[in-house]
Amino acid sequence: MVLHERRMVRVLAALAAPAIMMAAVAIGACGGGGSPTTPPTAPPTVAPTGTPTPPSVVSACQRIGIGTGTGQGCPEQSPSFQGQVDAAIDQLIQEEPQIFDLKAPGGAGFRIVSVGQYYVGLIDRLDRMGLCADFDGEELQVKRDNTFNDQYDVESSSGYILRGYKSTCYPASFPKSVTAPPSAAGCSLPGSREKACGRENARLLGPLETAIDQVMREHPEYFNTGDTQPGTDFVRIVNPDAYFRDLTLAINRQGLCAFYDGEEMAIKRENRYSEQYDLFGGAGYARRGEGSYQVTCYPAAF
Repeated sequence: MVLHERRMVRVLAALAAPAIMMAAVAIGACGGGGSPTTPPTAPPTVAPTGTPTPPSVVSACQRIGIGTGTGQGCPEQSPSFQGQVDAAIDQLIQEEPQIFDLKAPGGAGFRIVSVGQYYVGLIDRLDRMGLCADFDGEELQVKRDNTFNDQYDVESSSGYILRGYKSTCYPASFPKSVTAPPSAAGCSLPGSREKACGRENARLLGPLETAIDQVMREHPEYFNTGDTQPGTDFVRIVNPDAYFRDLTLAINRQGLCAFYDGEEMAIKRENRYSEQYDLFGGAGYARRGEGSYQVTCYPAAF
């Protein structure tokens, strides 16, 4: 299980426990600093400015149901869905070329510039073909029923498109759940679970910086302004529980949803994507700025 998946397991577990629900994703790979010990008070619900994601028709994965396999001991045989996977890749290149660097062909395809949108796009297009697909953090999984699933390697280590079959698992080993997690406290959007995460350009950094400025201005007692991280202007947080509680509130009041899992702050305006920020640096300093951005997850990771 890749690092961002381990992190999101903690996020989803926190969302499932009302006593520690608060506001703040994947995917890719994220770091974390120290963490508060007392969960913040749940903020009031604020409607995000984006349009809530409407309920979708029943997907192939919902129709087929949960896979009971372990994903272990999967033999390499012959692919059952290679044609459909190739067709989904071709459709995605044609319909959403912004996901790729079309000036950088290599191997079997182009360089992928949005990993999250790439896997979500493949999963959506395979769903339209009546196939259930998912991403396990390393390979694309595809099945028609729960008898078996194929594993495909569709991304190279250097970030280019691949079209490779890997193995077949008996019985199908995914998904483990077909229901969305509960909504985060203070967020009017339904809960969401990410498929894949990767680094892009941060789009929600502006509202986050505004919220940080507000908390620092209104609550200087949360910080030791005389203690900054060497080489930076990051001040030490002396009351992290209160800081992240009020930071979550300040983000929500701008019409966004936020969730802090003790390591990273996840922020979303809609369920199409969310962004992960590491705001609690080593030795308890308040990280901020472009360096705090970690990854973007598709769909939203909470």
